[in-house]
Amino acid sequence: MQEQASILEKSGFSFERFDFRIAVLAAINIVATLTVYLPFIDRLDVIYRYLDGPLYMYVAKTLYAAPAITPFNLPGYYYACHLALYPLLIRAFSFMGYDRSMIFVVIACSTLATIVFYQLLKEFNYSANPFWASIVFIFFPSRWLLYHSVGASEPLFILLILASIYCYKKDWYLAAFALAGLASITKIFGVLMLISYLMLLLYEKKYRYLPYLLIIPAFLGLNFLAYQFTYGDFFAYFRWNGGFMKTVPFMNFFEPASRGNTNNAELFMGFYIIYILGALRLWKRPELCSFSLVYLGCVAFVQHPDVSRYLLPAAPFALIIAFDDIISRREFKLIFPLLVIFGYFYCWGIMPTNVIGQDTYSALMEALAQ
Repeated sequence: MQEQASILEKSGFSFERFDFRIAVLAAINIVATLTVYLPFIDRLDVIYRYLDGPLYMYVAKTLYAAPAITPFNLPGYYYACHLALYPLLIRAFSFMGYDRSMIFVVIACSTLATIVFYQLLKEFNYSANPFWASIVFIFFPSRWLLYHSVGASEPLFILLILASIYCYKKDWYLAAFALAGLASITKIFGVLMLISYLMLLLYEKKYRYLPYLLIIPAFLGLNFLAYQFTYGDFFAYFRWNGGFMKTVPFMNFFEPASRGNTNNAELFMGFYIIYILGALRLWKRPELCSFSLVYLGCVAFVQHPDVSRYLLPAAPFALIIAFDDIISRREFKLIFPLLVIFGYFYCWGIMPTNVIGQDTYSALMEALAQ
């Protein structure tokens, strides 16, 4: 025991200095996710079948070298929409089964994202109450509660963004840019951190770090190079996803408004206004403001019915840190349990509506077992 204590002392570790709120946050996030699964405990395949999870499992198995006939009856280049890092992590833990590995990676990443978010808030005074704000982050927005409970790349992507900004604030620039590069091969919008960090370095007159920014697109270039060898098309990613990018911003609002679809028009308008307002409230924190505005500016040109999902990576900054003065108030804390309850009903209601068919899932599991 004395020898163990000596090792801990030499390493600088101390139970007295350990912040046990980190363990509490990790436990809350895991329990929050498992609670999403409660109505489906006897049919967990609903969780595994939720899109885009099955597609990520298939990419993890085939590494883009899909045969002509696949369980999904989709063209081969479609799988290029699913960038490499999340499938590679699923494959790394596939010894537990591709379906369980997919969920394990999601829970692990969302738990780590919660911890990094807490450290970011605490160390750089982004919140009056970092522990409380981190609890809010676990449950809000409800779309985030859903997507850190199913097979999706958002938890990994948000983890990498938070970790990158944390490293930047600690002046660990190479680590910050490398993490941003990894984010770019998780979701393509990660490459926007190149613009965000370029603005920051110029603003802070840290010109000598500018060449290192090339690390960020280098990761995406390697992923696209794999597409060149597999599909014969370096830009295979855009053959499907390119159709969602428009030359006019906010088409998610303008199009339903022009058709008299007032419900969707007002919903999308509310999304954009709240997120943009939050980003502008971060103007005294340039590292957060620059990322939020650049990211939101790009998403404004995406026309997709699931825009709330596209906006999620900006939520920790534009919805939580930006409105910390409101989140910290007694009135918000009183209404928060209702927000959590509504969030679970939201997840439980949506979960069975966006799943692949049972026959397709059975064919997928057979392909994964080969």
